[in-house]
Amino acid sequence: MYIIDFYYFCALFAMERKILFIILAVILFCFTPAVGQDVIRESPLTFTVNGVSFNMVRVRAGTFTMGAADDDSEAYDDEKPAHQVTISHDYFIAETLLTQALWTAVMGTTTQEEEVGTGGVTGLGYGDNYPMYPLSYYDCQEFVDSLSKITGLNFRMPTEAEWEYAARGGHLSKGYKYPGSNNPDEVAWSYHNVPDQTVRPVKQLLPNELGLYDMAGNVWEWIYDYNRPYTADPQVNPIGELNSTRSFVRGGSTYKHYTNRHNRVSCRHVEFAKTYKNTRMGFRFVMDDYCKSTGNSQQYAIYDTICSGETYTWHGKQYTKPGTYTDTLTNIYGCDSIVTLHLHFELKEKPEENDKPSTNREPVILSDSLMFIGQNTDSLTEEERYFNPLYLIVAKGKEHLKNQLVRASVCDCDTTIPNRTIGVFSVAKDRQVTFSQGNLQYFPAANLWKFAATQYEQMGNSNKYLSPTYRNWVDLFGWSAENTTAPLGVSTSVDNADYSGDFVDWGMAEICGDEPGTWRMLTGEEWSYLFYRRQNAKKLYSKGSINGLRGMIILPDDWQLPEGLYFTAAPNNLNMELDINAYTSEQWQQMERAGAVFLPVMGRRDGTLVGYLDEYGGYWLAIEGNSQKRHFYFNFEDKAFYVPANTSTIGYGRAVRLVQDYKP
Repeated sequence: MYIIDFYYFCALFAMERKILFIILAVILFCFTPAVGQDVIRESPLTFTVNGVSFNMVRVRAGTFTMGAADDDSEAYDDEKPAHQVTISHDYFIAETLLTQALWTAVMGTTTQEEEVGTGGVTGLGYGDNYPMYPLSYYDCQEFVDSLSKITGLNFRMPTEAEWEYAARGGHLSKGYKYPGSNNPDEVAWSYHNVPDQTVRPVKQLLPNELGLYDMAGNVWEWIYDYNRPYTADPQVNPIGELNSTRSFVRGGSTYKHYTNRHNRVSCRHVEFAKTYKNTRMGFRFVMDDYCKSTGNSQQYAIYDTICSGETYTWHGKQYTKPGTYTDTLTNIYGCDSIVTLHLHFELKEKPEENDKPSTNREPVILSDSLMFIGQNTDSLTEEERYFNPLYLIVAKGKEHLKNQLVRASVCDCDTTIPNRTIGVFSVAKDRQVTFSQGNLQYFPAANLWKFAATQYEQMGNSNKYLSPTYRNWVDLFGWSAENTTAPLGVSTSVDNADYSGDFVDWGMAEICGDEPGTWRMLTGEEWSYLFYRRQNAKKLYSKGSINGLRGMIILPDDWQLPEGLYFTAAPNNLNMELDINAYTSEQWQQMERAGAVFLPVMGRRDGTLVGYLDEYGGYWLAIEGNSQKRHFYFNFEDKAFYVPANTSTIGYGRAVRLVQDYKP
């Protein structure tokens, strides 16, 4: 800030008005930034393929002068005459040259593998952020075809006019000689500043007006069309030859035969056979703009079921009652469009038998640009497609997701099913408990907890999809600790550090309508008392099965065998044959009404791998003082039955069965 001395200011007022006006005008002129000094760019659009993210920059439609001026002494003949070209459509162009990381993610090969048999110089530069080379024209075509198939979007090679318009800065162009500057060293890697002729990682020099990097130098960029003779006539979306065996490359490279003359935005002098595959040949791709296809004020409908007492959250709004609601979405992913969405919710009092969430359906194609699906279904298994979050997608494809439809509660938490069994079990001389109806389960997308509807239910392989947005129940958890990055063990990490800290009992959670703290876990000492030291302990447990699912059967203190059924205790022969205590679901209902508890084999999750589903039952214990984190387990493949058992990997996913202290 410039402060004018008060007395000096008063003196100014003593001058003639004309002189004062001139002085103030000069001050304003000197200290006001020039118009257009700051370039305002749009944020890039990002897509991800196999863990590799890549940015696309939007190029707005516009008109520009293509080619070189008549007095440009560096121009080649095929760059003249300069003429007006209109690009009538928006499109997206890669922010950088195609990188080696993205090529490998899409095509599965590396630069070193592509170098084999080219006969050119090898080892020009390797790394995720290095430009991909060596590429023939047909390699580029194969890449955009593969990328389009993976993402569902429309990727392609750029036309010569699209490339030059983007290189000049599009609608933000300042008329530079090179892409983004009149000084080539600021924007281009060439033999002038890279004498060893290697390639360099992308995004190390300045971008052009649109935010595009390396449009000059580094490696050549293949162009889709070829040899359009220039005339002075205005053109709209011009395209040259497509059936030729040759094509242009644009932008220059670090090869010593090419100078800054080839880095100019208008240079089109260099061409190669489309089969030519040698070092320093790369490209950048474009994606058709999907915004225009959405149009304005289009209306689409989504139908779904809402359960009694259930809440949906859509686009920041909550819906708790059945009916039809209207929501207007604007400027979706930069699209200048308005989409009116009608949400139709039907009331369902409780889930029907074998009822599945409404996500279990194929994508609903509402138009060429609007879909209602889970995610990119081409790359997901049936189980993943079934249970992933719901999205409204505004795009020509499945990769670009907008709004997520998330349930705040789910029908599966049926309050008509009691949360606890009726049997009473001694776990100490002066302490008895009752067990939860089934093992603990969690629904990540809605942050909900409940117990399995039956004692013999297991989620199995569903656990390998555990993630914060996963739309299904899981029942294998890592260790539960207070200062963990995986609260209550809800994570696929196998890093012990992610589960470190003071133990937190899963019973602290609100579980299907029960207040937090209603439930707790048994300690190792209590499990030991239950199996070994309570009265008649050896007669009150054994292995068995329900509908073929193996597990451990535990009987209550006052056990009375239902008439017509059988039970064989086998504490010293835990490798007993499966059919000794084999029950149907109907027979087990009688056992359960008599107070029996069943702990199913649950398998074990190691990261995203689930195994031992038919043979291993591992259950976490509550920590005892400063003792090691522990679980107990039983195994159908041998006589193993450990209560408690130490564990070194606290990230393993194991089952949780909770209890309530019994008060007569």
